[in-house]
Amino acid sequence: MADHARSLRYLDDVRAVVAEAVQRGFCAIDAIADELHAGRRNGSALLRRAVHDVTLGAASAPEARAASLLRAAPAPAFEQNAAVIVGARRYVADFLWRELQAILEIDSRDYHFSPRDWQATLRRHAELETGGYSVIHIVPSELRDADDFIRRVRRWLTATHSGSARTGQRSNGSTGSSTTRCATPQTASANPSHCAIYSPALGLAASARNTD
Repeated sequence: MADHARSLRYLDDVRAVVAEAVQRGFCAIDAIADELHAGRRNGSALLRRAVHDVTLGAASAPEARAASLLRAAPAPAFEQNAAVIVGARRYVADFLWRELQAILEIDSRDYHFSPRDWQATLRRHAELETGGYSVIHIVPSELRDADDFIRRVRRWLTATHSGSARTGQRSNGSTGSSTTRCATPQTASANPSHCAIYSPALGLAASARNTD
């Protein structure tokens, strides 16, 4: 596997080979890392990067690319392929911001192409939303524009945090540690996403206004 991966020229192709080998149970990521460490270093830069990405939790090349972009942004810390319990059901979220109850899903055509798969995705989305999670979906092609992807995610996380903060304020009457700035009270009540949020705990400081 390592020799084949070394022959590839593009990082996403190497990520795909490594992730598929691990997901299909052909080999463990630790075994690949050991083989990489024992082998020649020349020509192994992409393979080392791919092994690092999969070790951090990526299960596919698009997930690895998205995670790399989010870490470089920077964005609030997230979990990859993390367990989420809703009712009696267990789900695995591609990207999870647990404190925000926010989930980002990478919807690859390989797994969402058939009508049955699409219906399952819609049902999963509805169940997660009903369980209190904010869920957005990204297709791999959207990762080509890194700046747009990061802007979209930051707007969504900011709006999600804004909604969580307001819910907490209504329930306990406190203002918490976040500061919300809106142009007018009318704007805030009509469309809460037209606000800027700064949260020291989450490291969010971005306009949540939708510019699409």
